[in-house]
Amino acid sequence: PALNDREWLQINGSFSGIQYIIRNGVSAGDIREPMHQRPMPARGGDNINLTDEQIDKIATFVWSLSRGQ
Repeated sequence: PALNDREWLQINGSFSGIQYIIRNGVSAGDIREPMHQRPMPARGGDNINLTDEQIDKIATFVWSLSRGQ
């Protein structure tokens, strides 16, 4: 899904929502849009395991994309 608009599939698009979804991921059973079938692993997946600081930085970037800043 696009990250540069204000339409969100799993969350409301708030900064805390973005942090939450990066931190917790989306399981296959929780996917709301059938077009998107692959789950999103928490914290980037086992091989990546993002830190809280990295998640905050990514969330800030993604949030700014959706705000056109």
